Amino acid sequence: QAQEQRQADAALAAETRRAAQQAELETGQAQQRAQLSMVSVKAQLAERRLQDEAEIERQARAAEQRLAEQQAHSAELLATMREMKAMGVDLTKVLVSQHEAPDKVIKLDTGAAPAAEGKKSLLSAIQLNL
Repeated sequence: QAQEQRQADAALAAETRRAAQQAELETGQAQQRAQLSMVSVKAQLAERRLQDEAEIERQARAAEQRLAEQQAHSAELLATMREMKAMGVDLTKVLVSQHEAPDKVIKLDTGAAPAAEGKKSLLSAIQLNL
């Protein structure tokens, strides 16, 4: 009976060691899976960051292009206006004629009495065309 008890104790001890080893192995595998998952998440974040940086760079280049186009247009318009001025063209009339029908007209009434005959005050003549 003592021998059977020792054999049962040895079998139980062996089973306990196997269970502990299995638990260690499972813990190690779980840690490895967690590390792989972390590496995968970091790779996805790095890829997303690269995509975002590329998009920001694309938008910056597009904005620079639009700015360059606007500057070129403004320079061309300025040169045209200077040429017209050099030819004696009244630029005010040209600009007003381009916007003959304003969307809104705002008149400022100062409440002041009309100026002397033939003389208009600056404030009484103000009219904004929008």
